Amino acid sequence: MPTPLARCLIGFFINTVAVRADLSGAPSFSDVLHQVRSTVLEGYAHQDIPFEDVVAGVSAARTVGHNPLFQTWFNLLGESDRPPRLPGLNTSIVELPAHASLFDLGLYVTDHGDRLRLDLAYDGNLFTDARAEAILDQMTLVLAGAVLHPDRPVADISLVGTPSRKLLPNPGAELSPARTAALAAGIRAGMSTSLVHDSSTTLDAERLLTLSAQVNHHLAHHGVGSGDIVAVYAARCAVLVPLLLGIHERGAAFLLLDPAHPPTRLAAQTAAAGAAHLVHFPAAGPLPRELQESEVPISDMNTLLATTSEPLPALPPAPSGPAYVMFTSGSTSAVPRGVVGTSAPLAHFLSWYTNAFQLTADSRFALLSGLGHDPLLRDILTPLWTGGQLHVPDDDLLHNPVSLLRWLAHRRITVLHLTPPLARLLALAAAEAGVRLPEVRLVCYGGDVLRSQDVSSLAAIAPYARHVNFYGATETPQAMTYHVVSPQEVMGDETAAVEGAGASVPIGTGIDGVQALIINAAGNLAGIGEVGEIVVRTAFLTEGYLQPSSAGGFHRDPQLGVRRYATGDSGRYLPDGTVEVLGRIDSQVKIRGFRVDPSEIDAAFLRIPGVCAATTLARFSPLGDTRLVTYIVTATPHPSAEDVRTSLEALLPAHMVPSEVLEISSMPLTPNGKINTAELLNKRATPPLSGGGTAPDDTVEETLRAIWQEAIGTDEVALNDNFFDLGGTSQLMVRVQALLHERTGQDVPLVSLFRYASVRSLARHLRGATTEDSAAPSHRRGRSRDGAAAHAQRLGRRNATP
Repeated sequence: MPTPLARCLIGFFINTVAVRADLSGAPSFSDVLHQVRSTVLEGYAHQDIPFEDVVAGVSAARTVGHNPLFQTWFNLLGESDRPPRLPGLNTSIVELPAHASLFDLGLYVTDHGDRLRLDLAYDGNLFTDARAEAILDQMTLVLAGAVLHPDRPVADISLVGTPSRKLLPNPGAELSPARTAALAAGIRAGMSTSLVHDSSTTLDAERLLTLSAQVNHHLAHHGVGSGDIVAVYAARCAVLVPLLLGIHERGAAFLLLDPAHPPTRLAAQTAAAGAAHLVHFPAAGPLPRELQESEVPISDMNTLLATTSEPLPALPPAPSGPAYVMFTSGSTSAVPRGVVGTSAPLAHFLSWYTNAFQLTADSRFALLSGLGHDPLLRDILTPLWTGGQLHVPDDDLLHNPVSLLRWLAHRRITVLHLTPPLARLLALAAAEAGVRLPEVRLVCYGGDVLRSQDVSSLAAIAPYARHVNFYGATETPQAMTYHVVSPQEVMGDETAAVEGAGASVPIGTGIDGVQALIINAAGNLAGIGEVGEIVVRTAFLTEGYLQPSSAGGFHRDPQLGVRRYATGDSGRYLPDGTVEVLGRIDSQVKIRGFRVDPSEIDAAFLRIPGVCAATTLARFSPLGDTRLVTYIVTATPHPSAEDVRTSLEALLPAHMVPSEVLEISSMPLTPNGKINTAELLNKRATPPLSGGGTAPDDTVEETLRAIWQEAIGTDEVALNDNFFDLGGTSQLMVRVQALLHERTGQDVPLVSLFRYASVRSLARHLRGATTEDSAAPSHRRGRSRDGAAAHAQRLGRRNATP
């Protein structure tokens, strides 16, 4: 009944009820039906409560054009209209399509007696036509399944209908692995024209084979045999290639030790792998004491490759076995998780990759991957497989995007393997230096989420290149899926931005012999748009983990010789059957292409004396940067910032050292007793600025402050302010690097700019100061004070290039 105040009003009045359904606990359709019925009736019982009060009661935010309570609209229109009866005329009702959507989705249901008509209205800025059609198809599947089995859990109803079955992989299909040559045979067949260059050395195929044979004989002389592991304290140089070939010919596996990582970590990896021998590259610097004191026999690389006048007899081919060991984050112990790889997946990938993209002896590659990172194998082995050229930059170039870009142009590189963060830095460096890469014909991305803007920015400097997004993990070597970026995606077509495709580029579909499955919570293949875990199904996974008791994400498959690996990434199928990555189902993140488990960082903090609790979280910027922040609770007496920083750098590699470490009085908890991460992210330390923070001491500080003011676009730069608290990003840091070179003539590596993140500390560094005081962390400008811990102080800052 209308209220007295409404009796004199004329208009269309309806009552909308916002319904919240709870699908936790695997309810059946009958359960959901009763739940919704009860909720709707309760809503009707309180329909006189003003809408504004409801919004306030659920603390919903009001924004223009967005309903604060719901974005999916259901309207039961009832029976269809009957045609009018007119003398002498046959009449019928013409049903018009639903009007434009007032919400994200609007479902209109009309009762036609023997059938129901469903009209779906949708926001074209959020959904494509194909996605809307898939939603309607899935709606009919749910209704049909609910009618047939109303007491079965709703989650068990498959959303894979007849149209989508033609697009999506069949998890029960027989996989027929492609027949490829063995890795050693494939390399020998292809490398007759191969060349490997660094700044001082060029190795042709004959020299590569000679040096690899010397390595093979040297290892045999020292008792290294099939199945043994050879640790390599490596340097980025041309002779790394024949060393790895010789180890493989010996039938042994190599473990690459990156000198940039803490010695204690490298020693722990060597011990965990049970290395039978260790090869030291003098170019990598003195061998750390922790490795010298191990019981592993050590060979000097220069001695190993010394020219011999006597011909080397042929050695019998060694039996195949493990080819390499790579360590990846994911363990809270002092040693990260070791992954054992074999040669068959590498040979399979190389055969597919070189054929799919017509890579030939004319291709020129660059060794840009980290020395301890498995994409390094793609950089090294592809040019050997094709007979192409591999160019090896000096380490210093990798820390200076402008110099690296010029080097790539000078070396006329045609194939680039990049992480998305490195691609962003190269694109920004090109904007500053005016350098282009017209020779590049193929750019392959991997290791992190690729965004359309990353591709379009790099396409501007490599205008003749195809762009391909690869997806894989250390456990799924090299690339398991691929997506060739379309011209529309490169150009930023508006249709590519629908449903988030403009935010992230799909990872595509599986390469030959590989299926990319999305498995939902019920353990079944997900339908289009349904979120689940990305599972790789193939015969070409790594062997597994070093620790026999650790199965990790590896699972058996009904087909003999095929296994599955659950990646821990969440994803969904797009309407064309390609896969889009949505994030992680756990807390792991990607930093510079490396997978990082924050719990491993927390465990490292807890090994530092005086640290009682630690929680590491990731902060994401709109530009694609990911930074780590660790919150710690310490015991009295509190450890100094220097002690914390020094201890941490001895335990973790640079990409795992948090950008920021904050001490708080206690960890905030949720009502369930878990760490309240939302509250932690709002905590900021507010240490006072040190004295002398206004007037520059000399022209160096004056020049630096002017550069920062220009790059960030603000005049408010105190000498001890942290670059990132002023609104700086890694992209703007490239701008700072270019301005420094322009105005001072100095080429300052990005690593230094990130480490000395205030005007004062950077000025001391540039003056040549070597005291620890010059490397002291910059002060952070607090955004909100931690009222529960007024004594909160910053304990250190270490910014690594993203």
